[in-house]
Amino acid sequence: MDAPDAEDSPVSVPVQLEVLRANTAPPAPGLLSPSDGAEVYGPVEFTASTVTDPEGDTVSYHFQLLSSSADEVLDEGAGEVISGFVTWRTSVPLAQGDTFRWRVQASDDRGAVSDFSETWSFTVIPEPGSGCGCAHGSAPPVGLLVSLVGLFGLAFFVRRGSAGCPASARDRSR
Repeated sequence: MDAPDAEDSPVSVPVQLEVLRANTAPPAPGLLSPSDGAEVYGPVEFTASTVTDPEGDTVSYHFQLLSSSADEVLDEGAGEVISGFVTWRTSVPLAQGDTFRWRVQASDDRGAVSDFSETWSFTVIPEPGSGCGCAHGSAPPVGLLVSLVGLFGLAFFVRRGSAGCPASARDRSR
């Protein structure tokens, strides 16, 4: 602006200010399933509660599958929000009999990230009828009779005991 005759005259200059609001991280989600210490059949679907961001920002969720000692991330990925819950499925196979840990964190669309949720553990067990569940005692008592009638008239019995472990006996009926 040029004002040659008004050396000390007031000058108006338009100024545009942008006020940035503070961005607070969303709270950590609550874990729902599998519950802490659960024995589950694979594949496993993880479920946590959704959270509300303090500023109303859109929230996304990041799940982690950890080794039993929680010192190694085995898999991780984004959760899908469905009806007030957020779910995720791991893309890695989970070995039966192994124990794993899991957790989730929330982040808003402006980059603020929550702390991780608490960490829960679970153990993958064999589905009933899929093999020995000896280590877990999870298989229900199941009896299976296999009769082989041949030259010797042998009948073989295979029984799954109450602990879910196979036991077999041979009976010569004649």
